[in-house]
Amino acid sequence: MKRLTCLFFLFCLFFGACSGKGQKEKEEKKEKEEIGLTPPYSIDLEKALAEEEPFSLSEIAKQIDYIPLETSSDILLKRVHQYLYYNDQLLVTDFSHLHAFTSEGKHIKKIGNKGSGPADYNYVNTLIKDDASHHLYLLTSGKMIVYDQQADFMTSRSFQDKSIRGYTGLMTGPDKFLIYLGSTFKKVGDTSPIYSFAEMDTSGRVIRQIPNASPIESTFNGMIVSPIPFYKYEDRIHYMDYGNDTLKVITNEGANETYAVCSLGYMKREVNTAGFSEQQMEELSSKLLVYRICEDKNYLYITLIWGASDNFQYVLFDKRTGETKNIGNKGIVNDLNGGVNFFPQQIEEDGTMSMWMQAEDFKEQVLSLNHQEQKDTYGEKFEQIRQFASQMDEDANPIIIKVKGL
Repeated sequence: MKRLTCLFFLFCLFFGACSGKGQKEKEEKKEKEEIGLTPPYSIDLEKALAEEEPFSLSEIAKQIDYIPLETSSDILLKRVHQYLYYNDQLLVTDFSHLHAFTSEGKHIKKIGNKGSGPADYNYVNTLIKDDASHHLYLLTSGKMIVYDQQADFMTSRSFQDKSIRGYTGLMTGPDKFLIYLGSTFKKVGDTSPIYSFAEMDTSGRVIRQIPNASPIESTFNGMIVSPIPFYKYEDRIHYMDYGNDTLKVITNEGANETYAVCSLGYMKREVNTAGFSEQQMEELSSKLLVYRICEDKNYLYITLIWGASDNFQYVLFDKRTGETKNIGNKGIVNDLNGGVNFFPQQIEEDGTMSMWMQAEDFKEQVLSLNHQEQKDTYGEKFEQIRQFASQMDEDANPIIIKVKGL
């Protein structure tokens, strides 16, 4: 009996120690999450990609909404090149044309035309909104077009350097913005700098250019215009040049500081694909590029792209704990209504996350889901989204999907 009492006492000590340890670990994790890490962040993508772990939308969001863009014979968008909210209007361009919609997707007007007149554009390279002046800038070949708060034409201004082409841009301060010039490959043996960004003022004058720290080398001359991580968070611009793995931030003083290092290890793509054989392209399919990054107060949402394909891989980096989570190639599991999965392509200042999809893809994905299984899990919510998808014309304009955070 005395022995049993001792064993029981030891068990209590052990259980108490384990409970105390577990409680301590929980408290340390909570404290770490509340304090958070500080940049520069170290993101080991190579290690994270070794294991896939699903992630549910309800962990970061409470509401999901769908905006089908109105379709008609004269409002046909081939794709979504860029979209932004501007004074209660949703502006959408497919690179060839620019249209204004209401926040519900009803078409308001077409903005401008392709041509050579002062108000015309060759292509809608990028839209930049200036919240200070309430002006909208459309950058096209060799010039910028300025619009007022109603997105009506005001004036156009030529770039002083006619070779400048801006493919995306953000305001850096009053009457000036940073634009991405595209990525020029560095010819093997060439020691001259390769500039990928230029800061301009709204008169069309180049203030400075930012070189690519480690451009992709090639035996071929060429240039690639591809989406790159380029966004604003807490009023500071973050960017990562094509083929690089370091995310930079432009400080208020104009300096470029390291914000995060995304380590891909042996999986990093470092070569230009121009002139590659089939076998070389096949080998490239196991290599990755950082394609896009979005950010909110808790996470970096990282989109990777395999080789020269359209196959994506999605990763979450928790800024509070440093945990890097590979959530696979389908995105965040939509457990709000059981519909299509989600991964943000951009995040607004109020924290609203959004992405776009082709109507055809949206319809196909929703209708391919197990109807009975999803209905049993999500009930009327899934029935509504299934009915919405089934009535959709496959040739309809794209859909904007918006998610409200917790």
